[in-house]
Amino acid sequence: MVCCKPKIRQLSLFPDILCSAYLVAESPKKAFYRIWIEANAGLFTVRKESGIWNTVLDKRAWYFDTLDKAQDLFDRRIKAKTNPQRKSPRKYTTVYNIRECGFDPGKRSARIEAGAPASDCRPPL
Repeated sequence: MVCCKPKIRQLSLFPDILCSAYLVAESPKKAFYRIWIEANAGLFTVRKESGIWNTVLDKRAWYFDTLDKAQDLFDRRIKAKTNPQRKSPRKYTTVYNIRECGFDPGKRSARIEAGAPASDCRPPL
């Protein structure tokens, strides 16, 4: 009889950051929204921090098995926050959007563009 143990993945202390965006709102308390995608041992995590002034008030993380699913959430979040028609009185603008094309930890070609759409973060097919 063969016993089947699940494979345990060794996570790195320093995951690769594939995409990152920083948004600010013109509000009295200087609200901000930071979101990024991490790759760690074949798992992809979308993390976000938000708060006022320089104080983080909320941290969240969403875990995915594929980069496409992680990027879909990343794109949706940025699109929702920067939508001028959103119901919230807080309207965010993009301060920066750092994107890397492709997932190859050995080869890193980061591009920094202010106000660029997050969808360019997807690797070429």
